[in-house]
Amino acid sequence: MELREILSRCDHTLLRVDATAAEIRALCDQGMRYGCASVCIPPCHVAGAKKYVGDRLRICTVIGFPNGYNTPAVKAFEAAEAIRNGADEVVYPERDIAEKLAIRHNAKNIFDFVEVTDDFAIFEIPILKKWAGKSISEIDVRKTYHINVLAIKKGGNLKVLPEANYVFDQSDHIIVIGKPADVFKLTNRT
Repeated sequence: MELREILSRCDHTLLRVDATAAEIRALCDQGMRYGCASVCIPPCHVAGAKKYVGDRLRICTVIGFPNGYNTPAVKAFEAAEAIRNGADEVVYPERDIAEKLAIRHNAKNIFDFVEVTDDFAIFEIPILKKWAGKSISEIDVRKTYHINVLAIKKGGNLKVLPEANYVFDQSDHIIVIGKPADVFKLTNRT
């Protein structure tokens, strides 16, 4: 993957509470120069940034940042105002963290996950006990379970993009990408 492609998936962020308009414009210039997915800025700078960049760069903001002390009504107003001022994306840290924690603590054997799209996510899960001593190709993970193995986590080491002949050890965790329903079905078998 080329650097430009990686940057096209990254937010360029400046969320300091004392960020100046000049710093936000410089951030926007960098975001456009490097082809970033968006700039993520405090809500108070959304209108100025949107006026500065127009449609050349997406504007993201974070609601209730940095402390989240506001009431839900204040946060709803803050989000609505940010959207009116031109925000293309609004991040709700407390809601997003709550959703992630709910999945991690209510879904069996999911150690971590990152939502990639509405349809796909990346998960860290243990292998099924019956996989120990067998290779990825022998199990035919992709066809049988509808997931792709991105990496093997063993202790503190990570083996990225393992070969099809990799043989699982009972202590392995796998980093997989797939539809959440398929991963949940798999983790309920362990």
